[in-house]
Amino acid sequence: MDPGDFWLHKFRDTFATWSLRRGVDLRTVQHWLGHADIEMTMRYLAPEQGEHAQSQINKAWSAMVVESATA
Repeated sequence: MDPGDFWLHKFRDTFATWSLRRGVDLRTVQHWLGHADIEMTMRYLAPEQGEHAQSQINKAWSAMVVESATA
């Protein structure tokens, strides 16, 4: 690892992103990071990519379809 390319916050941000991808809710991650504002937590998280992102999109849309069908 190149010492000039090392930032402790990279580990913190990576931990937060991995936690969210494994189902930890955003408010819990916000608490762990010590952020007063949820926007601060969201700013540092890496966006979803690839199959996992598509899976999350599909899950969100299917929930919306079920809600509208039962309304």
